Amino acid sequence: MGTMSNVISRTTGDIRYSVHTPDYPKADWLINPRSIGAVVDVPAHYRIVEADVVREATASEKDVIDQQRLPQLKGAKRDNIGEILREILRAASIKELDAVMAAAATKYGKAVAQIEAATTVAALATINVEI
Repeated sequence: MGTMSNVISRTTGDIRYSVHTPDYPKADWLINPRSIGAVVDVPAHYRIVEADVVREATASEKDVIDQQRLPQLKGAKRDNIGEILREILRAASIKELDAVMAAAATKYGKAVAQIEAATTVAALATINVEI
């Protein structure tokens, strides 16, 4: 049975803790790197694995990484803003619906009073309700 270890993906920078090392091939994963402590608080996409060492990307490397991630980040941001706006619209629709229902109830009450008060077909024909 293999030992329990901490590993970091050579390609994604993802860290996994207390894993069964035979499940993580050395070609794809750096096993128990001493330098892992220096990158624990660094976002995975800014972790660079070189040989058997992991380090934080330099400022210029981060600029390149950010440019590569930009299309994906824009899509995620559009999706997020779209969802926020959909929620606002859903809430606004409910508020509008409440206002429309209240107005309709008031107008219905007035129209019923006019209908009851109408004394001719012509007067009845003039009663109209718009919401």
